[in-house]
Amino acid sequence: MGRNSCCLKPKLRKGLWSPEEDEKLFNYITTFGVGCWSSVPKLAGLERCGKSCRLRWINYLRPDLKRGMFSQQEEDLIISLHEVLGNRWAQIAAQLPGRTDNEIKNFWNSCLKKKLMKQGIDPATHKPLEENMEAIKDEKKNSTYNNEKPKMEAIHHHHHHHLHGNISKINEESSQHFVNKIEFDSLSSYLNGEYN
Repeated sequence: MGRNSCCLKPKLRKGLWSPEEDEKLFNYITTFGVGCWSSVPKLAGLERCGKSCRLRWINYLRPDLKRGMFSQQEEDLIISLHEVLGNRWAQIAAQLPGRTDNEIKNFWNSCLKKKLMKQGIDPATHKPLEENMEAIKDEKKNSTYNNEKPKMEAIHHHHHHHLHGNISKINEESSQHFVNKIEFDSLSSYLNGEYN
């Protein structure tokens, strides 16, 4: 993101605001109102762009700004609004008089997300982390099962053929043993004169 074209004018100041600049902007707006932000700097005697004046007023100088800690009621409202609106900070700020979108965004990222995580709530979905973990486990389980299934089938196939081969070999050996036994018994009977 680059600077706006209004901020590229050579005489315009950039960076930190001095107390004198804050006073000029505050006095002008409280006396004459906002009007058009692009004309405010010149009329207020400032060497700043309109966007810089607007942001300074909204985020630091306006009299209705709330300073300090967020109340429990504000925290609860931010969480509820975030569940519905997501990261639309300006829309959330519109429901919290005196709070800025940037301030709310910073508070969300530095405090509320961590607080929700400690409570076992996913800050992105606003659902219990256990549900998300179960869904992930189920997904992994299904994925693992589907990945392992061909391996298991191959192992089963290998063992089945190996086992089948061994059974055939045993059957063949048993059959041969049986034939040999019959031949031996018949020969013995013949030699002993018992054969008819």
